[in-house]
Amino acid sequence: MKNNTIETTTNLSVTELIGRTALPASVYRSSNGFVGMDCTNGGISAKENDLLILCDEGFVEITKDNLHQVVQVCNRQGHRYVQPVVRNPVNARGIRKDVGPCFGGNFLYTCDSRFSRHVSGQPIAIHDRWDTQEDYDFLSR
Repeated sequence: MKNNTIETTTNLSVTELIGRTALPASVYRSSNGFVGMDCTNGGISAKENDLLILCDEGFVEITKDNLHQVVQVCNRQGHRYVQPVVRNPVNARGIRKDVGPCFGGNFLYTCDSRFSRHVSGQPIAIHDRWDTQEDYDFLSR
């Protein structure tokens, strides 16, 4: 399903994404003095300052080198957010992360008119946090 030219859902394989285009956007993080605070649990927005929104009108070509930065726009009950198209749902101990993606506290935005025309006129949440069921249960108490 497409919302004009911004992909809202995708079941594309990694090889199908190579060669497509994306729209660059900036990651917005908290600047409240908590230096080094990361609520994404190692999500892509903790590591990258810019992400690429899968978009037919985009001007950045998706390659193997930037594939990890590609996100797609999702819409759940009228709430728009982005999530990575390439996921790494395994923690540092090699245990599968089954709960997610969840909001990790960061937002995505660009002043490019294609973003405001097809996605939102304001920053949208980045859902790039994944947890193991054990961690999720512990943190949800």
